Parts: sequence; C-alpha cells; structure tokens
Amino acid sequence: LGLSVGTPTIASMLSANGYRTQHIGKWHIASATLEQSPSQLGFNDWFGFLHNNELRGPSPDGISYKFPTYENPWLRDNQSPPKQHTGHLTNILTDRAIQFLHQQQGQTQPWFLNLWYFAPHAPIQPAPEFRARYPDSKEGNYHALIAQLDYNIGRVMEALNKSGAADNTLVIVLSDNGGTNQATSNNYPFQGKKTEFLEGGVRTPLFMRWPGHIE
Repeated sequence: LGLSVGTPTIASMLSANGYRTQHIGKWHIASATLEQSPSQLGFNDWFGFLHNNELRGPSPDGISYKFPTYENPWLRDNQSPPKQHTGHLTNILTDRAIQFLHQQQGQTQPWFLNLWYFAPHAPIQPAPEFRARYPDSKEGNYHALIAQLDYNIGRVMEALNKSGAADNTLVIVLSDNGGTNQATSNNYPFQGKKTEFLEGGVRTPLFMRWPGHIE
C-alpha cells in the first residue's frame, strides 16, 4: 500500500529546506491511498492520479480495475475526487507544469517540480497530430507517443527558459524501467524487458542538465 507516511522523500527533504514542492502526473507507488498521496510525502501541491485505473474515472464499486487511457483522463487536484479533463494526458500534464513555472517567476523561494508522465506506458495512444506522422502500425504508434513526449518536454524547457531560471535549475529526465519490447525492441543492446531483472529491464536512459555545474 504505497509508502508509509513519514518515509523520507526528496520532496520532504527539500520542503524542510525551504523549497516549494509540486508533483504533477503519475503517482502509482503501489496501490497508494489518499493517506499515502504526495500530500503526505512532502509535496505542497499535486495534480494527477494515484493509480492508472483512475484515468477512466470512478468504478461503480470503487475498486474495480479499469484499463487506463490518455484520452480525456480523470485527474485529481490535491486530495479532491478525480474530475475529467478534456484532451490528451501528456498535453494536460505539460500545461499544468508550465502553469507552475509561470507562477514561480519573480518569486525568491526555491522550488522542486516532480513531473511524472505516463507516456510511453500502454495503451499506446498518441494524439492524432503525432500519429499522422508515423506509419499506422504498433511500432509507428509507439514512436508517435515518444515524439509527443519529447515535444512536451521541449515545451517545459521553453517555459523554463522564458522564466529566466533555466541556468539555475537542475533538470533530470529518466525512465522508471526498461521498455516492454511489445511494440518495438527498444532496450538494445541489452537483453530483457520490463519486469525482468536483466539489464534491459532495469537500465534506463538518464539525462541531466545544469549549465555551469555539470557537462
């Protein structure tokens, strides 16, 4: 059932040192409840979903699993019940991240933004404008979803640049596990895939950007 309340996190440590902390996107740290939400683990505010099955809206019995979706997802604003939002999940999360960055302009308080996208998790549902750029196949749709993710990360970076804080911000981009290899073989040159304790399952890309501090 998620993390026990009081478990140290990067958010709780930064919050204790004066940072404003914001989580946006996927939480899904096991089957966390509202008592184990980002609010209880160091975040001042959060927007997103506790578990993938929330994305299609409430179940009649409150517990049945629903296959997730990127289209018109249901999302929480802090501890509130999920509400449906119009649009593609990746774009919606990016819009909220950019809004957060705009709010930090002119502020002296340091901040930490934890932006956890759902892409490229299944189901592979890129927005139509990205799907049209690639072949109509499993691999094409996967590449389209990746392209949409890259584009939205670029939107966040553009907002960071416009805010004037880009050179004073450590940006980290990484994945939580290797790919599934279902739509395309994407862990080369390593063997294995997600859920396996082989390098293809546990080694991930990692990008770090902090001008003047790291190469």
